[in-house]
Amino acid sequence: NSGKTYPYGMGWAMDERGGKPMQSHGGSWQGFRTQLSRFIGDDLTVAVLANLAQADPGRIADGIAVILDPTLKAAVRHTYPLADAAQALADFTNNHTVGKLVITMPGA
Repeated sequence: NSGKTYPYGMGWAMDERGGKPMQSHGGSWQGFRTQLSRFIGDDLTVAVLANLAQADPGRIADGIAVILDPTLKAAVRHTYPLADAAQALADFTNNHTVGKLVITMPGA
């Protein structure tokens, strides 16, 4: 254990939106998908239940939150094809204070 904090605890992802804490948890089972997002500083919780395996309840929850409070817009996250991973890591290293790196693998 390095002693560094990690934005995940007991199944909850810990993040920040509009400068305030956000906790979220999503899941799926047999074609059903869910998302529960708690925007702590705004006294707002959004729950999304979907019965379609291809649904993106996290994106739906974010969209609902932004409709209710535009300051809750998620930071832009860039995705790169796996072939460009080396460049993505270089870009991330050069801009490490800008955001988080997300590498999307084909078929994942």
